[in-house]
Amino acid sequence: VDVTAAGATLALGLLFCKSNNASVAAQLEVPHTVHALRCVRPDLVLLRVLARGLILWDSVRPTDAWVNSQLTPSTGGGERGGLEPDSTTLRLARLNSLAGACLVP
Repeated sequence: VDVTAAGATLALGLLFCKSNNASVAAQLEVPHTVHALRCVRPDLVLLRVLARGLILWDSVRPTDAWVNSQLTPSTGGGERGGLEPDSTTLRLARLNSLAGACLVP
């Protein structure tokens, strides 16, 4: 799964590009729990956010609010960032989701 996940994620994003297909985009959501987030490689978080932006193209806005809306509470969508101080995995997921969101617009 780890070998083909990146290619499959990008393929879905490009296949459904600008289709606004919410059901496909829902499959690419970044996990909402810390435990589930630890099971996803950080680079795949970037690709998921990027692919969702490509699919839901009409909802993408080049604003800070839209970029922040791509972060789940476990990756920093909250007031204090939602991060545990020593969690490298969560910090990498947050940075990769920010990078993916910034690549879309």
